[in-house]
Amino acid sequence: MRPLVSIITVTRNLIDAGRKDFFRQCIESVRMQDYPNIEHLIIDGASTDGTVELLQELGINYISEPDKGIHNASNKGIKRAKGKYVAFLCSDDYYICKNSVSTSVAALEASNGDFSYPAFDIVDNDGRKIQ
Repeated sequence: MRPLVSIITVTRNLIDAGRKDFFRQCIESVRMQDYPNIEHLIIDGASTDGTVELLQELGINYISEPDKGIHNASNKGIKRAKGKYVAFLCSDDYYICKNSVSTSVAALEASNGDFSYPAFDIVDNDGRKIQ
């Protein structure tokens, strides 16, 4: 069996921040992965702007409770993670390729590595590549 990968995404008031569409892209990029053994943990910081309703609409399992900031929320995700590997995917980031997770796991397993990161692009709000 392939090792479980826990992907942690931290959220808070996505709608007020204008990140709703980016978040949808984030979620879809995880759903499209060709790797079959992923748990996606959404840790929401007690949003008050409709973000929780968005999570429900998308059919996402999530936890929504007050926290002490992004690092505290990330640590909550780590404590709940069941995977051999843990990945952090910010709520406005997304995987470009459907094999992003499988490629990373294959490299980690082959090298007995502890850490991996992919190549990435930085884009503006209109999707134009900046770097």
